[in-house]
Order: sequence, then structure tokens, then C-alpha cells
Amino acid sequence: MLKNIRKILLTTLTNIGDAVLTLPVALVLKERFPSAQLDVLVGPRAQGLFRKIPYFRQTIIYDKRIILSEKIKLVLKLRKEKYDLIVDLRHSLFPLLIGARYHTPLLFRVPEQIRHKRDFHLCKLKLSGVDFTPLESPTPPWAGKGCLPRTNSWCGAY
Repeated sequence: MLKNIRKILLTTLTNIGDAVLTLPVALVLKERFPSAQLDVLVGPRAQGLFRKIPYFRQTIIYDKRIILSEKIKLVLKLRKEKYDLIVDLRHSLFPLLIGARYHTPLLFRVPEQIRHKRDFHLCKLKLSGVDFTPLESPTPPWAGKGCLPRTNSWCGAY
């Protein structure tokens, strides 16, 4: 059980289509930890998508092509933030380098029945200790009407 989560960093994917499939994770984090500050680390191509979402305190751009010294500066800047939870959907070393109390596992196994990337990301969130009722629809509330009721249909094996 995660306790005293005040600051969260969501490390999301670079391509816009892939990043869209990580939005349900942001929704779950904001619902589960409503008073926590939520930041997102995103590639330059998908930054516009996340800047428009009011859940995020700040959108931090990470271009994987920057030189090593700039990467080190970014890691040091993120360490100063003292995140309580890092949800890394990139499968990077950021959680270990930044040093959060809780983070997504680096090595994990997703059940075979999970085939959709949205469910894969939500499964990884669940494996990191975030307890939630899974979403049937990936449509977040800021996107307008059309959200379906919550169910446990996708995670029956857990």
C-alpha cells in the first residue's frame, strides 16, 4: 500500500498515439491521489497533448537525443523535486536515477490476456502498488461526455 503520496511523476511515451494510450494512467493517478501534485515527463512530439490537461502541474520535455550532460542536468533537476511515486511507462532507468520512494517495476510480467496497450499501462500501474478499479473506457473526463461505467472486466486474472 502506497502511503503519503504528495508528488508523482508520470513518464510517458514519445509518439502521440502511444502517449494517448497512457492517459488512463494519468486519470487513475489523479483519482487515487487527488491532492498529489502530478507532473509528466514527455517527448517533444507529444508535449502539446499533455500541456492541455489540467491534471498536470508541469509538463517536462525529455528529448532522448540531447547530449549526456543535459540528461544528467535533467536527472538532477528531477531528483530535487523529491517525487514520492514515479510511474515510468518508458521502461527506463529514470525511477532508479531519480530516487523516488515508490516506482513501477523495471522487470515485470503482464498476463497473456492483456493485449491492448492501455491495459498494459494500467497493469504496470497496478503492479507498482496503485490500487484502483480499472476503467472500461479510456476516455478521461476532460474529453467530454461518453465515459462508460467502471468495471473489473479487463483484470480478472489479478
